[in-house]
Amino acid sequence: MDQGPACDLAGTRLRMYAQLARALNALLPQVVGWELREEGLWCRCNCPMCAIGACSCIWASMHSIDVAGGGPGLTGLEELGIPLRSPPRPGSDLEATGIRQWDRVLSVDGEAVQSPVQFHTALRRHSIGEPLRLRFGREGESQELVLRHGSELPA
Repeated sequence: MDQGPACDLAGTRLRMYAQLARALNALLPQVVGWELREEGLWCRCNCPMCAIGACSCIWASMHSIDVAGGGPGLTGLEELGIPLRSPPRPGSDLEATGIRQWDRVLSVDGEAVQSPVQFHTALRRHSIGEPLRLRFGREGESQELVLRHGSELPA
């Protein structure tokens, strides 16, 4: 009995579902972040990025979900610095500088950063209260700012 040509229907469908999951992963954390900001809620964890008013939780969520789904993750994909996927926290030193959502962190103390992990590592080289030089980029232009390494931990 002829059953017709063979095909890899399961593999094809699985690849399609994986692409859809990655597309959803790219949107979901940012939508959740937007919804929280609409409610007046902002990240206040104890990481070095949060200490200056930048949040890497959305990046971390997207990276973790992509890796869990068999993807490469987001590390190393940001040749031109890392985009701030959410705006600086209101009242933070970073917000006071005029930095906005989607501006890119290019370097810390002249050392290029290509992932939030590298950004965290560079920030942790400074003691709390110590100044650090950050270079941000927007639309082909860049600017260097001096901020103080802070802490969100209770005194």
